[in-house]
Amino acid sequence: MCRTRMARITDVWTAARKRKERLVTELPTAPFVQVKVFMISKLMKKVLNRESISYIIFGVLTTLVDWASYALFWSLGWDYKVSTALSWAAAVLFAFVTNKFWVFRSFTLKLSYLWKEFVSFVACRAATGVLTMLGMILMVDGFHWNEFLGKLMVSAMSLVLNYIMSKLFIFKKKKDEEKEHGAG
Repeated sequence: MCRTRMARITDVWTAARKRKERLVTELPTAPFVQVKVFMISKLMKKVLNRESISYIIFGVLTTLVDWASYALFWSLGWDYKVSTALSWAAAVLFAFVTNKFWVFRSFTLKLSYLWKEFVSFVACRAATGVLTMLGMILMVDGFHWNEFLGKLMVSAMSLVLNYIMSKLFIFKKKKDEEKEHGAG
């Protein structure tokens, strides 16, 4: 049933892409404008694909988990440093599951491979977690910014860094996996 739903989603994406390509090729414009439109269209295909859009969606949801748990811990009167650490841990667990299965489509459940992905994921998130903590300390204690403004700034930074690390290091598909699961 999940494969059927994914096939339908893929069909919708393919149909939308074909409609967009048809519109781009039907534009009556000067040749240099057509080249620019073609280059922009090509760049958009690389940047705005199923993976990046789903990463943004799940990134927003992960950020909501982070923020909601931070607000909960902070409202309980806990120090912002403790609240930041605990909300980070909750967000990392949520992000691992969503990134593994929905964003990067890594369906391997072999324990050794799963463990390797999880440890790599947590290590990369720990690196951005340290940057988050240092950023919060710098912005709140150093610059005397509002805690939630600081949280907004470090969340944006973490979102970008985490995508790059997940894409390049953690869920990078090997050639055999792409053939087995289908590339794209």
